[in-house]
Amino acid sequence: MLKKSVLFVVFALTLAASTALAKGEMSFTVMGGIHSPTGDNSDVLKKGFLAGASGDYMVSENFAVGVNVFWSKNDFKDFSIVDDSTTPATLIAVTGDQTIIQGGAHAKFMIPMESSFRPYFIAGPGIYHGKASLKANGVDVPDEFLPSSSKVGGRIGAGVSFKAGEKMNVLVEGNYHIVNTEDEKTKFVTATAGLQFGFGSSK
Repeated sequence: MLKKSVLFVVFALTLAASTALAKGEMSFTVMGGIHSPTGDNSDVLKKGFLAGASGDYMVSENFAVGVNVFWSKNDFKDFSIVDDSTTPATLIAVTGDQTIIQGGAHAKFMIPMESSFRPYFIAGPGIYHGKASLKANGVDVPDEFLPSSSKVGGRIGAGVSFKAGEKMNVLVEGNYHIVNTEDEKTKFVTATAGLQFGFGSSK
């Protein structure tokens, strides 16, 4: 009976432990996850993966500002083009991928809770650099024939922080991105999981 009581107290203390970092502290997060195209992009791109990192400064216990960077890669869905320079015309099989490097800033608002988990909202602008890599019938297409550009965009999202140790949290986060590309805005969704490490002295 005593053993069960001790375990219950330990469990209750774990639940009561807050994931919050104090005002003036900083954190570094590494993450990985899924990059999922939406709209017209989903017709030509498969789901891909991403890896990234971010740093935050706690303006208050519930509000942080920070910077972030991520790299993602999506394979193109297989397609063919007609080469009518030959007689008869032939089909050229095209394969390849698209990579995006994003660098930006963000603001994060954590919902005040004395718990082992805390929901939060996040949003911010960024620069998105996209580049395509293609092969035609297995032969690399020269870079000068492929599009590459840097565009302004932004994201809005939400997540949950779970306490994993002293000044260490597990973050699960989803974001909706909009990039200001020509003709039609590029849109995609990212879902990530990461480890956040707090450091520095509080104020």
